[in-house]
Amino acid sequence: MLKPGQIAVVVVSPGAGLSRIFASLGVATVVEGGQTMNPSTQDILKSFENLPTDKVIILPNNKNIVMAANQAKAGRQVAAFDLAAAALDRARSAGCAPAGSVCEAVRDADAVVTMLPAGPHVRKVYAEEILPNAPKSALLVDCSTIDVDSARAVADMARDQGFRFADATPQAGPDFSTR
Repeated sequence: MLKPGQIAVVVVSPGAGLSRIFASLGVATVVEGGQTMNPSTQDILKSFENLPTDKVIILPNNKNIVMAANQAKAGRQVAAFDLAAAALDRARSAGCAPAGSVCEAVRDADAVVTMLPAGPHVRKVYAEEILPNAPKSALLVDCSTIDVDSARAVADMARDQGFRFADATPQAGPDFSTR
């Protein structure tokens, strides 16, 4: 049960099977949608307007649904970290709170959402920065489009250390069918 002040996770899911998985991981709300059936902004807003918190992470399952900046502008707490100063500046100007490092960003997080360029990056960031520093109660969600072996290795590392973890790749890669 979501309590006031906790971070709620809202997921856009393309099917019942994924919806069940997300529900088992403790997401607050599942919105039906996907690559060819994007939900409206109104549908997504309705999915969390009655939740007892103003901290919401939206996992859109599609790059063209950009809501993080809108959530920050609406007064919800959104932390951001990026190696590129320009990206961090854009996040700051959109109302996100910039963090100085991954370790700082995850230290008190209820949920950690990552989107990195390649498998080796995901493996290294999780092994060296996220898993040693995030609270064990944090929900970890990786949205990177990476190779299957890296996705499985990171999921295993996280689960072996007692974390809840979801691989939430936003688009199908060449090996998506083997996941």
